[in-house]
Amino acid sequence: MGRMDLAPMLRRTVLWLNKKHAGAGSSVQLSVAFNLSQFSWHDGSLEKLIEKLLRHASVISHPARPLRIAVRQRAKLLDLEVFWDIHPSHWIQLSLSPGAPGFDRSVRKILEDQGYRCQEWIRVEGSRQRLGAFSLGAEDKPKLVLWAENHRFRQRCDLLIPVADSLAL
Repeated sequence: MGRMDLAPMLRRTVLWLNKKHAGAGSSVQLSVAFNLSQFSWHDGSLEKLIEKLLRHASVISHPARPLRIAVRQRAKLLDLEVFWDIHPSHWIQLSLSPGAPGFDRSVRKILEDQGYRCQEWIRVEGSRQRLGAFSLGAEDKPKLVLWAENHRFRQRCDLLIPVADSLAL
């Protein structure tokens, strides 16, 4: 089990992206909740996955609009917990708003390239919102949940990370 501290990793990545795209691409805006806990993760795959998602989002974002990233901690997401029978101590929600159509398809591809497989991809008829549960390898329990909204004027993906335990600071 590895220790995950998303806040400093996200700050480093956003700083690097803003330097890389200075004057030639969209800026990246980061909002991190002050109560974001450190947590254990089985390996380094989550950090690599998030870095790839941020890099991809920064590349496909419209140059005149900022890429917005928000990270917060959620106590419970009862509907998801009951539906997939997972009961974490809390959730980490990573929201990406790149303003680029089809972003959800590329996020799914990045997840699959990192070894995650989609157990279920749910879309309510007539809705522009989708929900997918991803597990790592042959595991049955979802490790990540992806919520995507793909509308003409609003494209957004939320990566929901169920956290089994927090690490004391």
